[in-house]
Amino acid sequence: MSIYPRGDVWYYLFYINGRRYRGSTKTKNQKQAERVEARKRVAAEAGESLRPKRVPLVREFGQQFVEWLDKTTLAENTKADLQKRPAFDPEDPVVRDANGSSHGR
Repeated sequence: MSIYPRGDVWYYLFYINGRRYRGSTKTKNQKQAERVEARKRVAAEAGESLRPKRVPLVREFGQQFVEWLDKTTLAENTKADLQKRPAFDPEDPVVRDANGSSHGR
């Protein structure tokens, strides 16, 4: 096991097949940190990524929101109001990036 303290929090560091894995265990307790490091090591050996998942882009979230809206049990007038919002319309000229170009599909 290779954990080490950094301030009050314990971190892990290990290598598998020449690849370095490191990160925070997010705990101040050494025993808990050892368990976190063991789980991370098993996940890395199984080929799983230890990186956090990427945050969805606004347009991706907009699509997920519309799909959720279709499945939800909200009143129909509420659904209609939410679907009219321009923040989820990529063709709306108000939705632009820092360079001034509109975001389309």
